[in-house]
Amino acid sequence: DGKLRYSELEDKPVAGDEVVLYGGLKTYNDEPEMGSAWIQAFNHIIPDVDDYEAVTIKQAREAEKDSKVKITGTVAQITYANGYVPSGVYLVDETSSIYVYDTQLAAQLTIGNKVKIAATKDFYVLETEQESADKFGYQGCNQLTNSVLLENDKANNNFDKGFRIATNNG
Repeated sequence: DGKLRYSELEDKPVAGDEVVLYGGLKTYNDEPEMGSAWIQAFNHIIPDVDDYEAVTIKQAREAEKDSKVKITGTVAQITYANGYVPSGVYLVDETSSIYVYDTQLAAQLTIGNKVKIAATKDFYVLETEQESADKFGYQGCNQLTNSVLLENDKANNNFDKGFRIATNNG
């Protein structure tokens, strides 16, 4: 609206959205760029998720690497990277919990939000531990990546606070 700063926007554009800006055009390294731009309007572009399978969180944990899944869960925890920047969330449902690594998703959510996402099943191993993981056949920690937020009730839903973060062993 030309008045609110990005941090003040209730609904924020994310990567992949179509955004209309107005502001001054300048050149940096012979490339044009916007300086002091304001968001005039934006449209959330949701990719086609018809080929994603709706599953429970437990089923997502058991899925093969690179499986396309849709899950519904409640945000139980937000994780943070350096500089206290949200880096991911733990989602829970009545079957289990799973980590979703996605900084843009994490920045849009608060604990208690019930969300539906489409994502890709993945595993994570620290680069410095990859050799040992390969040696002992360890695939890595269960997680979802490349997520797309399909629904967010933006409510503060109750969930079983006695949950435990699921590990590969349980």
